[in-house]
Amino acid sequence: MLIRILSSVKAILIYGAETWPLTRTETEHLEAAHHRWPRRTLNISWNDTVRNESIREQTKEAELELSVQERRLRW
Repeated sequence: MLIRILSSVKAILIYGAETWPLTRTETEHLEAAHHRWPRRTLNISWNDTVRNESIREQTKEAELELSVQERRLRW
């Protein structure tokens, strides 16, 4: 169930990303939004000292920037 939720959130976040001219700031905002959802679904607060890398390992998700680059190459 968790994987379905995260994949749908990821799809919504990067919809049409093949044609976006992303700046570094926009990429950081997208990454922050992408990190927010797994933390909410796993009930991990920002006050907990859990690194984003360990959360990505638990959810088996890659960085959002890599997904955007992959979509651009595929497009």
